[in-house]
Amino acid sequence: MKKYLLVALMTVIAAQAQASTQELIESVKQKNMPMLLELLSNGENVNGKNEQGNTALHYAVALDDAESTETLLSYGADVNIANGKGWTPLKIAEKKQVKSVAPLLAKYSSASESQTVAHNNAPVVEKVEAVAVAPQPVAEPQAEKTVSLQKYNEDIAFRDEAAQEILKQKLAAEAKVKELEARVQQLEQEKQASEEAKKAEEAKKAEEAKKAEEAKKAEEAKKAEEAKKTQTAPKQVAVKTAPKAPIKPVAKKPVQKLPPQKSKMSDKIYAGDEEVVYCLNYLGQGENQHFVRAASYYAASAGINEKRYGEVVDIANDYFAHAPEKDIQTRGAECSGVITPKDKNKQNQIINSINKAIGL
Repeated sequence: MKKYLLVALMTVIAAQAQASTQELIESVKQKNMPMLLELLSNGENVNGKNEQGNTALHYAVALDDAESTETLLSYGADVNIANGKGWTPLKIAEKKQVKSVAPLLAKYSSASESQTVAHNNAPVVEKVEAVAVAPQPVAEPQAEKTVSLQKYNEDIAFRDEAAQEILKQKLAAEAKVKELEARVQQLEQEKQASEEAKKAEEAKKAEEAKKAEEAKKAEEAKKAEEAKKTQTAPKQVAVKTAPKAPIKPVAKKPVQKLPPQKSKMSDKIYAGDEEVVYCLNYLGQGENQHFVRAASYYAASAGINEKRYGEVVDIANDYFAHAPEKDIQTRGAECSGVITPKDKNKQNQIINSINKAIGL
């Protein structure tokens, strides 16, 4: 009877171990790092096998999951353990040509081989035949127990620290993802605002064209009415008059073109398009680096030649590099006003250059 109870108890224990091993493998498959760390910290057998003889490390290597692989190896996973087909994690890495986990496997494999060689080269102690003596009470090695417990606690602390570091990295990655999502949302909003402004401008042009067409039709109708009245009016007898002396044409004075107005920000550039190029490049020296590229797109659309564009850019860079901090901030505020003009056409031209630089 005791034999049957023992067999039943071993069967239950084996089933529990199999279930725990399956949970460990599932945490690797799902890349659930908190669950993996919890199972390992609770003493789960890191080298436990499923029905196919695979361990959690077999799956981590097959998935090329460096994070799970390093965690399992730090908890003592065996890189040379074979599954039901005789495949070890090292062999799987070789067949699948995984890139992320290969250095980790090589590192732990080299450490394992070094320990084996050291063990094999240890001096052999000759066997001494046992002498039959009366059994004596042996004192418990209290010092060894204390050292072992201390090592165990240090090992647990190291694993907890590793888990906290992994969790810290995960939280940092999630924060970065949220930051990128916020940036994408901002760019979408800017794109939407640009499209709405473009539609409003097109609607305005369409309305102006409609009014011009209506005015043209009204003018044509007026001319047709006047022509109709002329045809129905009685003919008048032409009275001959003495020819007038030809009028001498008055000589027109040549229109004097005013020289381009110098910019208030620098006497080396002109107001208008050159100011926009100057300010886009100047603001691009800070966090908005895509403004530098936008400056080149705007210069091309405004017809500024390459030589003059380079001179304007050099002037902006020189001021940013040598001006006092207070003046740099003041110039930044001035440039913010330059790239947001009241002229809708110029504003749309600047927005299009920025969108093109961002890649929209």
